Amino acid sequence: MPSLLSDAKQNRKFYITLLSIGMCTMNQSQITEALKALNIRPDEIADERLAEAFRILLQLIEVLSEENEKLKAEIQRLRDAINLLKGEQAKPDIK
Repeated sequence: MPSLLSDAKQNRKFYITLLSIGMCTMNQSQITEALKALNIRPDEIADERLAEAFRILLQLIEVLSEENEKLKAEIQRLRDAINLLKGEQAKPDIK
């Protein structure tokens, strides 16, 4: 798979399309790559209120995506615990 940043213009359109139709499930590193591909630079925005809004939104995306990853892991642990209590096997830990 080529680097997500290899063709920033094409990737930007791709991510905007996926995000706008709500069909994108990404992990933390993919979100970081997507944000880099969008090339948003709050320091270059003339309107300071808008620049600050972008800074806050980018930080919020980072925090929420980290929290989402933690919650996904917790859900899987709980599913495994339920399966063990039911006498079934837990999902194998494949890395």
